[in-house]
Amino acid sequence: MEKFVAEEVPGFQVWRAKCHKGHSYTVKRFSLTEFDPRRMLVNEMDGLIDCPEHQAITPLDAFLERLEIVLVLDNMDGKYLREVVEKKGKLPEQNASIVLRQVLQAVRYLHESKLRVHNDIDARNVLVLKSGEVRLGGFCYSTRNVGASQKFAGEESLVLSLSPWCCPAGLLVMISSPNAALDGDDAFRGLNDSSRRALCAHVA
Repeated sequence: MEKFVAEEVPGFQVWRAKCHKGHSYTVKRFSLTEFDPRRMLVNEMDGLIDCPEHQAITPLDAFLERLEIVLVLDNMDGKYLREVVEKKGKLPEQNASIVLRQVLQAVRYLHESKLRVHNDIDARNVLVLKSGEVRLGGFCYSTRNVGASQKFAGEESLVLSLSPWCCPAGLLVMISSPNAALDGDDAFRGLNDSSRRALCAHVA
């Protein structure tokens, strides 16, 4: 199995792994001997449970290995936005709009229905499938908003957090009318088959 470390902090590691059949996975390792990694594990699992199945990265397995909990997530043969952009450059406007719209839909649901704040919206946590669908992950730093005085981050700030990875024009469209971008259940609303194929080709 091929693998490399994508992220590492004390007591916590994220690996990208590929099996001999070519399927790719994200493997997260949480130390049980330290408080912060244990809290990150709870946040990760709660976030994956709160996020709708069609908008979250799919957990495949979890097991104990010595003093670590290992969580295996299915990449569904997609690629993380950060990896796509590092390889092929910033997304064209249409592609950026498709990705950002789906991220905003997932985050809005978490805010309004589950009172959960993601706290780490970043290109390394946005998985883009070959179909053009987007899945959200990286819930290790997420929190439940239980304080009446707390306020959620607006759509504008969430879009800007992805600004280094998407084209400026696509970002401006989403910032100027985030509500319009989120109207309707179809994440691809208003986009034709050719624009969807363009995103799929960019990810391939």
